[in-house]
Amino acid sequence: MNITNKYITNNRPYEKRAKTTAIAVHYIGNPGTSANANRNYFQNNICDVSSNYIIGLNGEIICCIPPDEVSWCTCQANAYSPSIECCHPDSTGKLNSKTYNSLVELCAYLCKKYKLDETDLIRHYDVTGKVCPKGFVPKSKGGSDDNSNTAWKKFKADVKAKLGGTAAVSKPTAKEIYRVRKSWSNAQSQIGAYSSLDNAKKACKTGYTVYDKNGKAVYTKAADSSIKVGSKVRVKSGAKDYSGNILASFVYKSTYTVMEISGSRAVIGVNGTVTAAVHINNLIKV
Repeated sequence: MNITNKYITNNRPYEKRAKTTAIAVHYIGNPGTSANANRNYFQNNICDVSSNYIIGLNGEIICCIPPDEVSWCTCQANAYSPSIECCHPDSTGKLNSKTYNSLVELCAYLCKKYKLDETDLIRHYDVTGKVCPKGFVPKSKGGSDDNSNTAWKKFKADVKAKLGGTAAVSKPTAKEIYRVRKSWSNAQSQIGAYSSLDNAKKACKTGYTVYDKNGKAVYTKAADSSIKVGSKVRVKSGAKDYSGNILASFVYKSTYTVMEISGSRAVIGVNGTVTAAVHINNLIKV
């Protein structure tokens, strides 16, 4: 596996991640384009989006941002996962063999680097519900995989085989582990596993829950209850709207009024005019 470092200086927060507990997989969404062309797009445009790696149609791998740094690619998962964008030949989003093989190798390499395994691979879809990478998202959700996630499961199995069929590190046994997830059934949302309940609670973010070995919720961190309709707020840097679309860069520089809250969805605006709908966890009260 050959990785070419072509670091970008634009759309790069220059922020080190405090931890790495997952590897995030994406697709470009622009059929037939090259890895280098997409790298140059990140460099030459103001778009508040970037990726740590891009894999091209010939299997070439470009590192745009060092893997220990944050990229603007996977919304709230940016804080704990490096991102990999994959080029694809057509609108199905399915990868050709060269891109796929490099993706398996790169994910195995990163798993070893950060002492992870195939269960720590996530899709953009797992974080925000966005249809990305399309070839690994079920048809019922707008993707090209079957509704049993066969392609995604095969990919993780291939990474496991590349790792030698065993985890890259010995993990705590089930009897002593506490898992931090959005829900017990959504294993892909997991952001950490801890043998200490206190450490699990410290790692638990707003909207997440700590579960014991039997899937019983033992601690939940609720959304910021101080943010209500009428609150003055700012949007966290790098956040996307509630549908997973990229927000214009000016959005992060302004103050807004919360106009509506429905569950985790907050509508913000200025002088009664709607600007965006975002997850409430992406708002900071001012």
